[in-house]
Amino acid sequence: MNRIVHLIEEHNLFTPELVKNFVLGRPLTELRDFSVKLEQAIADELPDAGATRDPLSFYNFMASACLRGDNCPKWNCRLSKAQTLARYAVLYCDEVLLPLWFKPAKTGAPESVERELLGGALLTLIELRAVIEKGLVKLVPHDLHLCTEHLEEAVPGFQQMISRAKRRVSGIASKFRIRFDNFGPYGGLFITGPEDFIEHGAQGIIFHQPAEWTDKLKLKSDGQKILSTRFAIENELLEYIFDDPAMDAALQQYYSLRFRNKYLTNLPAEAYLLSQLNKKEDEPPPSTVSADLSHKLPLLKDLPIDVLLKIRAEEYDGFLLYRNALERAAKERFKNKTQVTEAEAAELYNDLLLPELLQLRAKIRASRRMSKKRSFLKSTVASAVVLGLGVFSGLPAKLVEWAGSIQGVNLAREIGEAKLSTTQTDATYQAHELYFLLRASEYLGDE
Repeated sequence: MNRIVHLIEEHNLFTPELVKNFVLGRPLTELRDFSVKLEQAIADELPDAGATRDPLSFYNFMASACLRGDNCPKWNCRLSKAQTLARYAVLYCDEVLLPLWFKPAKTGAPESVERELLGGALLTLIELRAVIEKGLVKLVPHDLHLCTEHLEEAVPGFQQMISRAKRRVSGIASKFRIRFDNFGPYGGLFITGPEDFIEHGAQGIIFHQPAEWTDKLKLKSDGQKILSTRFAIENELLEYIFDDPAMDAALQQYYSLRFRNKYLTNLPAEAYLLSQLNKKEDEPPPSTVSADLSHKLPLLKDLPIDVLLKIRAEEYDGFLLYRNALERAAKERFKNKTQVTEAEAAELYNDLLLPELLQLRAKIRASRRMSKKRSFLKSTVASAVVLGLGVFSGLPAKLVEWAGSIQGVNLAREIGEAKLSTTQTDATYQAHELYFLLRASEYLGDE
């Protein structure tokens, strides 16, 4: 049994309620002992860096900080991100590396922070348990524990790339509103801006030591001060926004050198930073951030993860055909584009994939009529969702392949009657590129 899963079972952490009781009810010393065991279990289950991996494989990833829920420590956020990641891993990936954040990076953090981080990590683990057991998601250490000098050795040229990226972020400084608040012993910042760059559109920062630039401020009677864009640039305040994505870039490139996993993100701020790492100094920063290609990815939200895993195992050849069809369609449709709009992404599905689905459905229906066997799909895909993802290669960081656009897909409505049976379906249809998607639909309703 996977050592991480065994540790969870050993402590009876099977549901969110049990996790909550464990994290909030046990002494902090016991939780710290558990964290040590979890850290060791992750080390014991590390992927084999020497294993053969296709360097051109599109389907091995490392989940970004936003996609794994690190940008917001609140439990509902981390649980939601884990649910989406699990579904995406089953439907589209061979391997996803997940740096698990479960303890503060520095000592001296409040007890509440320690409990909150561990609780969020455990919720992530119980949600990802099935895909961890199948080897689709593999945990890796979140903290490299490297000083600046040795980080440069582990990721050659990283400091230079980060410095270049930080110089470029001044070009987007006007997108943010930064306010200094004189709360606590040293005050802090409240930053608002586009949700493309800041999770939930706002970020609070508490200073644990005095900042030199605060002496320049003339505070209002309420202890607040709106800081100008020029002041923010001169005092490098935007680094507070990009410090975490910068370290995530280091993490990705560190693991990319070892495991050849690309970067998987759905936050344009992370995409923006990585896009800057490989730019030449004389190139202007882009006005918008997008990956090279785009497509819609149905996540079949109504199907439980264990059912999706079952379908993938039973129809693995069909799964590979379906995934390759999506990749090829996106490449052919957008091969000469560097910016793809949401409308263009929708066209890929509506103009290319949906007609193929309907044609396959029609052929199967005709076959059923010949044998006087018809069935109907009664249920619908309630709240079916799609996920927008940017995918980035390792060193040097370069935008590749596609990102998706977030739009709804009602699979049941679009493909109609499609109740299938592997024992009754002609092998010709099973070899169709989109048969996997139709096969999945049979679990959404009964005759």
